[in-house]
This record gives sequence, C-alpha cells and structure tokens, in this order.
Amino acid sequence: MRIFLVAIAFLAASLTGAAAKQVKVPANKTSYVGVHGTFSSSTCSGGTIPKLNLGRKPKHGKVTFKTVSGRVKDGPCKGSQMKGTDIFYRPKSGYWGSDSFSVEYKYNYFEGAAKLTSTSRS
Repeated sequence: MRIFLVAIAFLAASLTGAAAKQVKVPANKTSYVGVHGTFSSSTCSGGTIPKLNLGRKPKHGKVTFKTVSGRVKDGPCKGSQMKGTDIFYRPKSGYWGSDSFSVEYKYNYFEGAAKLTSTSRS
C-alpha cells in the first residue's frame, strides 16, 4: 500500500485551535481527514452546521464533505451531542506524494448574528 502526506485543515469541533495538519492517507482510498462543527462551551449546545466549501482545490485528488452527528470527545462538553461536517480526501488513482487544499467555512459567530462570518483554513 502506498502512503503519502496530505496537508489539510484539521477543523476542530470548536472555532479555536483549528490549524493546518499533515495526515497520512492510503493511495486509492477515500480517507477521513477532519471535521468542523460549532457549539457553545458555556451551554454545551450545538450551533448551526457551518457551510463548508472547497477553497484551493487539491492538485492530485478530490475532497468531499458529509454532514454528520456525534458526541464531543473531550473538554468541558464531553459527551454532548453536536452536528458538523466530516471532510474526506481521495488521491487520484496511483498518485503517490504530497498534496494540499483549503476549506472555507461560514458560520454565525454569535447566535442571531445579522450576517455570517467567513474563514478559510489550509
């Protein structure tokens, strides 16, 4: 099995701490590379699912998104239900090497905000 590195945005369950990360994924297989969702750490309640779009496309593969529901794994809200978006990457058939992409997401920074906030991670 060929392995290569893909630099992706590992989008944490909260808005703080999201940063680029390198992930090894197998060749010729769609792989989970990250998730993004929002929730209030003071009330442990989930927010609106952020709208994710592909910013800079990968040169050697394809990125897809899937809406999911799950539980927060750590921190003060551990066990609380949250909705978000999983991010998947699949390299082109037979490709072996590095690749990168960016994900843009829009969300309500404050409950009831008049407009969406936009951010990009790569």
